[in-house]
Amino acid sequence: MVKSLPLQMLVVIYCTCWLVSSEARCQTPREVLDSYFSAARTNFEAIEKFDLFIRTDITKESQFQTPEVVTTFQRIVFDSDSERYLFASRGQRISMTGEKVDSFREGFVLNEHTVRRLGARGNSVVKETGVKREEVFDQLHLPDVRIMLFPSLDSRRGRLWQDNSFESYTLFAKQASEVKFTSADAMSFRMMFENGIGYSFRFDPNTLLPSYSKWFSVAGDDTNVLAEGDFRWEQNSGIFVPILASFEHNRPELPLAMKGLPREELAKQIRIFKIKTNVQLHWISINQEIDPKLTSLSMLDSVSDFFQLTDPLEQGLPVLDTFQTPGDVSEK
Repeated sequence: MVKSLPLQMLVVIYCTCWLVSSEARCQTPREVLDSYFSAARTNFEAIEKFDLFIRTDITKESQFQTPEVVTTFQRIVFDSDSERYLFASRGQRISMTGEKVDSFREGFVLNEHTVRRLGARGNSVVKETGVKREEVFDQLHLPDVRIMLFPSLDSRRGRLWQDNSFESYTLFAKQASEVKFTSADAMSFRMMFENGIGYSFRFDPNTLLPSYSKWFSVAGDDTNVLAEGDFRWEQNSGIFVPILASFEHNRPELPLAMKGLPREELAKQIRIFKIKTNVQLHWISINQEIDPKLTSLSMLDSVSDFFQLTDPLEQGLPVLDTFQTPGDVSEK
């Protein structure tokens, strides 16, 4: 497929001198890393329309609150050419004791500038006209699979699936105060910023996309790992897309009764708990014609039928129930 060429060709153009003659070292680590990011951006920009099913499992191992598991099933349909979009998401929280905490669901169908969406309680349907895509997207958290390799960006809400999401690919290597190779094959990097925040990346030699990333902070001799992630990719319709992403975030936590004490006392009570996230993606189609029925406003005539789109058994899709743990891929 023609669309598979940009990713490979861009990296070859930028990196040939380095790979052919390591003694020449004609490119700096910053330039090589920038070329990988540029190629990754070109790869994702080739996605114009798609139908995607996602299962996300989040395990919160809190020390002061009841640990819980949150499982979410989502269906995302994009047809940018005709400005038609669908998003359906349902999930539930279950405590580690096995008790169901609550369930939730949200979604919308956006057809040009008219949207039908679920109301606040997830049952009623609201229709609005004259809306912009950005306004709808900002109100819900649509997983932006293009930037999930940056753990710090994937954890924020809003402004996803926007053109400026790609700024990280363009600016990351350029704005870092320091970029180093951490392996002899020039596939692993460590980058630091002046504010003490750093990233490590390991790129897969087969896909030329990240297989591992780490987000950390450095203060003196102490390094604090904020998050790390593993990634698996496959080629679909000539484009490399993620099929598995596993993250482990380290978050500070305080007992609820402590949230009024002086800062010095609070610092003594802080504990770190882990949030483990496993994202599994099944790409139903990429850059193929989207069935007009999927993005028709009538999809929300029946709320129950609408959420059948997120049921893997109803849709004949893999159940996707294997949980992975970050760290399977070494950064060395």
